[in-house]
Amino acid sequence: MGWTAATLAGGCEVPRTEVVVRVDSEVSWGAGREIQSLVITVRRGGAAGPLRSARTTVLGVEPGRLSLPLSVGVIAADDDETPVWIEALGCADPNGCAPMAARVAQRAVVRFTRGQTQELPLLLASACLGVQCRSDERCAPGTGVCEPATRAQETLRPIGDADAAPGDVAPATDRGAVLDAVADAVVDAVVDVVAPVDRAVSTDRGATSDGSADAGPRDVLPTDTGPMDAGRIDAGPMDAGRVDTGPMDTGRIDTGPMDTGPPDTGPQCSAPFVSCVGVCVNVQSSNAHCGGCGRACAGGRACVDGVCVGGPAYTVDTAAVITSVDACAAPGSTRILESVDDAAEAVPLPFTTLWWGATLPTGTPMAVASNGVVHVNGADGPFVRFQAIPSAAAPNGLISAQWRDLYTSPDGVCVATVGAAPSRRWVAQWIDTGVLGVTSSLNFEVIVHEGTGVIDLVYDTMSGAGDGSVGLENPTGTQAVGGCGATLCTVRSNARIRFTPGG
Repeated sequence: MGWTAATLAGGCEVPRTEVVVRVDSEVSWGAGREIQSLVITVRRGGAAGPLRSARTTVLGVEPGRLSLPLSVGVIAADDDETPVWIEALGCADPNGCAPMAARVAQRAVVRFTRGQTQELPLLLASACLGVQCRSDERCAPGTGVCEPATRAQETLRPIGDADAAPGDVAPATDRGAVLDAVADAVVDAVVDVVAPVDRAVSTDRGATSDGSADAGPRDVLPTDTGPMDAGRIDAGPMDAGRVDTGPMDTGRIDTGPMDTGPPDTGPQCSAPFVSCVGVCVNVQSSNAHCGGCGRACAGGRACVDGVCVGGPAYTVDTAAVITSVDACAAPGSTRILESVDDAAEAVPLPFTTLWWGATLPTGTPMAVASNGVVHVNGADGPFVRFQAIPSAAAPNGLISAQWRDLYTSPDGVCVATVGAAPSRRWVAQWIDTGVLGVTSSLNFEVIVHEGTGVIDLVYDTMSGAGDGSVGLENPTGTQAVGGCGATLCTVRSNARIRFTPGG
């Protein structure tokens, strides 16, 4: 099966089965603004499907940058039955970002209509700033609520259909100028390639091909390897002049309170997240900032709905002396999750211990996920790339050491039980794990102690780790205990975090 995605240029009149993705933003964009770059990723089938394209575009009205709205064509070629998953990330960094670090994101899962070219509006809405939806969800532009990405199918409209209901962006009447302006923009070509893990596209540049299913000339031309790719965004008369003219490009992004107020002075956080010491913190669940910045829950109490409640759930010690365990060298160790992405494998707990005030019996399935999480009472299968904790959305009941979109190395994760009863320790050790789209090497482990319920997070080299969800989430997803003052934080190399159940 073959697909092609390409930016649109005027003058093409050949009927084809195609979805034209039109990305626009309510959030200020351009050099020095809230969004400085746009990352567009296209996959076949869904968020975990084969990659078609991952490309970063620098935004702005200056020469060498591209303006919004921006349109990208996704052509069905000889496969018009499989849906396409599309993600647009608005990034504060001009070099792009991973989904978890995006200031605002929008996604869609849509199907082609044979013989029709349809427009799909993707709006980076102000209501979606800081909203973290799952990879199979989109953020509703009007409300900021996460909903199935398949709802985007309802916004598709045939190009040229004046009676079509409006979608998330401006009507198609201004399409002509936009289509001309974005030639050579986001995606040159998408070929039929399935990488075994996301490692192959970690640089977000170009596309690769196995040369099999897409055997036509569109797939075998070296579109993404020549000098045109190396300079196509920053060179050429089309990029230097045409995107900076016309009423759409002059004035509309540089006026209004969004450009002159708080968005340019610090991190922008959407409720219930609040900026505390330069970091977006969920003040409804953060034990260090419960109900407001600096309001810590003392005595091991937990923050629930912005209030410190109950007796101690877990106390957190970041100064504990904890020796790392080489699980791979331990007798009877098992190596799992080798060279995988977004996957989990369940391993039985070999002893009884405590977990959020209850007893975990021997044999409890501990689903170790490639994304740096142990899902207590979990199962084998796909695993969510990232979500903040606590969250009512599944999965719940988590030991989160470094939850973000990770992929494992060929060394995978080693699982072992060390020591002797009644003081055994169950260990899951991630080895040379990578962060999608970032040059990185992460080495860390989760240690669960027999009987006592003590849980240790041990970090060795954490090069390129960035922010991740770190802490414990209860089985219902209503409470969480952060490992570094907040549940979302950056863990440094050689850090140690110990969670001890309260009395």
